[in-house]
Amino acid sequence: MKSNIISIKTCCLLIVLLVQQITLQAQVKLIFDTDFGGDADDLGALAMLHEFANRGECEILAIMCWNTEKYAISGIDAVNTWYGRPDIPIGVR
Repeated sequence: MKSNIISIKTCCLLIVLLVQQITLQAQVKLIFDTDFGGDADDLGALAMLHEFANRGECEILAIMCWNTEKYAISGIDAVNTWYGRPDIPIGVR
């Protein structure tokens, strides 16, 4: 009886580890398209993406900005640098 309980616990542990491994392999890769500029909604979205990336829930491949405001690109670069990802490519319209 005791060996059956140990076997059940071992199986449950193996299932949990397998699910975690599948979750890690299913990491979302994304390109963020934004009009980063005068309002804060895109700043908040970019910060949230970086936090998801910090948790391993996504990988930010690139950021596309179609706003022509003077400081949009440097603002995106500042956020990327703040979160330790200064090498993320930034595309401009």
